[in-house]
Amino acid sequence: MFCEVWAVAGLSPCDRSLVTIASLISLYRENELPFHMKKALESEVTKDEIIAVITQLLGLANSHDRAGYCPPAIR
Repeated sequence: MFCEVWAVAGLSPCDRSLVTIASLISLYRENELPFHMKKALESEVTKDEIIAVITQLLGLANSHDRAGYCPPAIR
């Protein structure tokens, strides 16, 4: 299924990686972040783009328990 999902048309590899990173952070799936962050960088996503996504997520956090959450993989 993993390969099938990544092969679906409509998103560039960079966009797909950024959506995946945002989803994993939102779902607290920090054990999967290192793999997907490495793949994102290999797909030509920049470090600044990843930081922008993380910043956006932190700005959208609407509760105190999530506002300070920062997965170890992105520290």
